[in-house]
Amino acid sequence: VRSIFKPDKMAFTSVISACGKATKWEKAIQSFSVIAQAIVESDRMVYLTTINACVKSGVWKHALHLVSSMAQSKVESDLSTFSAAISACNTASEWKTALHVFSMMEQSVDSDAISCGAAISACAKCGEWEKALQLISDMAKIEVESNVITF
Repeated sequence: VRSIFKPDKMAFTSVISACGKATKWEKAIQSFSVIAQAIVESDRMVYLTTINACVKSGVWKHALHLVSSMAQSKVESDLSTFSAAISACNTASEWKTALHVFSMMEQSVDSDAISCGAAISACAKCGEWEKALQLISDMAKIEVESNVITF
């Protein structure tokens, strides 16, 4: 007896997550593309899982492309997706891009210690200590509670 298995979002998300853990970002992106071809609607979790696969593999441009494609697909970005994109920039020492993503994030969602910490780290990593100090000052103004990771 032959059964027909039609993968759903959960199956695709699991595959993408496994690819991310194995730092196989190309396979994660390929699986993400299959979702669109299989007419399985991508949701925020599918995007976030794919973005995180890119972060783990150090391919920040692909992570940013996924964040921008979310808007085109009418999937709303949230704090987790923006934080993952900022982390991707941090890993790649792309402090200007990290600040740009952070700025985009602040237009739609409230920042938290994790997103602020990732942006601060990106600046500090590249010797942009004045920008890092400004972010710390901004955290106090918008009442984001800092933690050990932030400092």
